[in-house]
Amino acid sequence: GGVPSLLIEPQRTNLLLNSATLSTQSISTTATAHTLSFRGTGTVTLSGSFTGSLVGTGVNNRVTLTFTPTAATLTVTISGSCTNGQVEAASSATSYIPSGGSATTRVADVITKSGISNLIGQQEGSVFIDCVVNSASNASANIFNFEKNTASTVSISRDANTKKIKLTIISNGVFLNFLTISSTYNLGDRLKIGLRYKSGDIKLFVNSIQEVTSTSTYSFTQSIN
Repeated sequence: GGVPSLLIEPQRTNLLLNSATLSTQSISTTATAHTLSFRGTGTVTLSGSFTGSLVGTGVNNRVTLTFTPTAATLTVTISGSCTNGQVEAASSATSYIPSGGSATTRVADVITKSGISNLIGQQEGSVFIDCVVNSASNASANIFNFEKNTASTVSISRDANTKKIKLTIISNGVFLNFLTISSTYNLGDRLKIGLRYKSGDIKLFVNSIQEVTSTSTYSFTQSIN
C-alpha cells in the first residue's frame, strides 16, 4: 500500500555453492534446524544426514523446507531447473544470498537512529511491534527497547526458558518485571505486541490478548531515546 519498510535480517550463511544455477553437491551439517529454499520447477532431493525432497512450483516461486539433519554429510541432488538455491543453518529462510565456489555469509543488518527523544513519550506512551523472534542464542532475546542506560528503560524480550514475553521497566535503578500471564510463544511465532507504559497504568497485549496489567508506579529520571 505504499508504506515504506525495512528488511532487517540476522547473519546467515548460504551453505550451497554456485547458488544461481544449482548442481548436485554435498555439504556438512550439524544437528540443528536447517532451511532449504530455491526457485524453479525442478526438485531438490536430500540424502545422507537427512532424507527428504522439495519440489519447485514455478520459475519465480520460492519454496522452502525446514528440517533437522544429523551431524554428518548432506547430499543435495538436483533434477530439473533449480535456481537461487540456499541452505541455512536456521529454522527459517532469509532473503537470497548469492554464492560462488564457497559458502557465503551475509552479516547481520543493523539499523540505528539517534536524536529522536522528542518523538518518544518520556513518561508515558504507546508502542506497537509486529515481529517474528528467531534468535535462540540468548536466554532472553531482546525484541525492543527504549533506554537511557539503566536509569530509564522500557524493554520487551522473549525468555528462552519460560517461552514467555517479558516486559521490563527500570526507573532510577528500580526494576519492574512482568512476564506474560499464561501464554507461551515459540521461536518463529509472529507476535503483534501492543504496549501502554504509564505510571500506575501499564498494559501489555500480545496477539490481541491482554497479558499484563499493572498499577505499579515509576518516574524516569533521565530522557529515554
